[in-house]
Amino acid sequence: KLSSIGFSYEKRKLLSLCLGRCNEGDDKKYPQTFYNAMHHSREPVSMMTLVYFIHYLLSGLDYRSLDHGILNLLSNRQLWFVPLVNPDGYVWNLHAKAGNLWQRKNRSPTCAREDWHTGVDLNRNYPVCFDKPGQGSSTKGCDEDYRGPHPFSEPETIAIRDFVASNNFTIAFNFHSFGHLMLLPYSCDTEHVESEVNEKYFWFYAYQLVYHSKYTVGRSYDKTIKLYPVNGDAADWMFKEHKIFAVSPEVGGNKFWVPEKDVVPLSKENTPMCHFGALASGPLLQIKEVSKEGKCFSFKVWNDGLWNTWGDNVRVLFRSRARNEDHSIDTNVTSIVSIPRIESKSGVSNEITFCTEINPLETPLVSINVGAADDNQCVVYQIDLNEFKNSDKVQQLEIFAKRSFPGVASCSFLGEGKSKDITSNTKGVEYLTPVSKGAVPGMYNGSVLAFSGMICLLIGVALGLAYTRCFRSSLDYKAVEVDNLEELDELVIENSKS
Repeated sequence: KLSSIGFSYEKRKLLSLCLGRCNEGDDKKYPQTFYNAMHHSREPVSMMTLVYFIHYLLSGLDYRSLDHGILNLLSNRQLWFVPLVNPDGYVWNLHAKAGNLWQRKNRSPTCAREDWHTGVDLNRNYPVCFDKPGQGSSTKGCDEDYRGPHPFSEPETIAIRDFVASNNFTIAFNFHSFGHLMLLPYSCDTEHVESEVNEKYFWFYAYQLVYHSKYTVGRSYDKTIKLYPVNGDAADWMFKEHKIFAVSPEVGGNKFWVPEKDVVPLSKENTPMCHFGALASGPLLQIKEVSKEGKCFSFKVWNDGLWNTWGDNVRVLFRSRARNEDHSIDTNVTSIVSIPRIESKSGVSNEITFCTEINPLETPLVSINVGAADDNQCVVYQIDLNEFKNSDKVQQLEIFAKRSFPGVASCSFLGEGKSKDITSNTKGVEYLTPVSKGAVPGMYNGSVLAFSGMICLLIGVALGLAYTRCFRSSLDYKAVEVDNLEELDELVIENSKS
């Protein structure tokens, strides 16, 4: 969905793009993430970071290389992009002489000099600490951090204000460059995050965001960041006014106008960050550690997102695979338990324990799967038993983690199969017995994602293992009944490879 959210000072459209659940009313049903860039018009690699992420998402929907994780993400999220907040300054730079590409502000006439000194710094034009004296912004119209005559004095910031107010964003990215940094609110050094829960979550969330890029996390005035206080910052306003967990990544590099060869690498290193932010904007199921004691395996289910898990319960999977040396016996045993919903901001379940009665002398355990699903998402992890040789604990995220599209591959276990309720104050123990028949959560549907239903249909017709009913107008899970879960897994995995 492409639309305009307003106009710049020189009457250029401020374009926005929505990917995912973008129909009218979906903002109330699905978590929203907001990505913007180029408040400062001499930082084009920040814009290209968003262009690259959009390309990554759309490439994942290519039928020739369908990425079920991306399909699941766009089935359950609404992602909004405004890649160019300051088009006037950017156009001025595009036409400037080499060596004079310094236009940072918009093009409002604030200075007698009509070169890059004129304009308002859009990232100093928001209300938080706007008129705070001293370092952080300037009251002089020719300075590069001139804040403007009053908050929201500029059409560009008015457009962002109104756009944010008309949505329900839980997470926002305000991309800048350069510095290899992840900046948190508040950039104004006299403001402080109001609650300890929010402060802890900000730091946890930020470190998850930079897990791959290794950006330095902090506030702009921290000694580790080595910048300065900022008044009138966009992320500060988004958090203070709307309680949006807004951050300001400073894309890497060592100059504003990076060489062409560096654009893709610098953009690419932020793709995991952008992806995780979209996931965290809603419920985000995680299993971080699995412990082994004899025949028993224990773990907790976390919700590291900003929405409570969907539905009243979370279904938890344990599956063990045992196989003798000559492969004449290959046994898979699956069990599913139901636990109460998990609260947002790193809420966690009680410890859940699964024990297997398989005799390791006859058929040694080879691997286990652990997973969890609410009404709209699932996550499954696979661990080779060799991982427990040196320790009785395995850190899940370091081994294998795949967020699966419901109804595909391992998530097929998380249907209606065998289940047992566990109360919130009880440690549940399930002694496993084979599951002869299960049900698979069905495909999401919508006009944009209709091809996924066609894939389901082709699988069912070609091999006769499943039947599915896909409803274009419904987002509820439907069931695909199968007689052999193992055959279905092999079928779907093979189909996803091809």
